[in-house]
Amino acid sequence: MAGSSGGGRRVGPCQPVDGGWLLSGPAAQRLYDKSAIGKPTQRNELLLQASEMLFCARHRHLELKDGWLENELIKNVEILHETAAMEALRVPGEKIVLSKNVPEISPDSIVSDGTWALRWGRASKVKS
Repeated sequence: MAGSSGGGRRVGPCQPVDGGWLLSGPAAQRLYDKSAIGKPTQRNELLLQASEMLFCARHRHLELKDGWLENELIKNVEILHETAAMEALRVPGEKIVLSKNVPEISPDSIVSDGTWALRWGRASKVKS
C-alpha cells in the first residue's frame, strides 16, 4: 500500500482511537521531538491525524494496515491534498503543526478559524 520511500526500519501500525490513531514505542517520541508530528499523550504515545499518518507512511517508515487509505478516503476526501501540502512543506525541513494540535502544544499561540496548520520555525522546538 502506501509504503515508505527507502528501506528503513518499519514502525507501527497505529491503533485507532477517538480523535485519531495512537503510535506507541520509541518512534513516537522521536517523531514529535524531531519533526513536530502529532500530539504527545500522557502515556508517551503520539496521537496522529490521517494526513500525518499518510505522510509518515511515505517518509518515516510507518506501517499502515491493509485497506487503511481506502477507508480514510471514504471518510476524508481531502486526505491526499492535505498530505501533499504537508509533504511540500515538511520535506525541505520545515515543521508543520496541525491547527487542532496547537492549543495543547502551545497554549499561547493563536490559530485563526479555518486554519489547517501552522509553520513552526525550523530552529524552534515545539513544546508540549
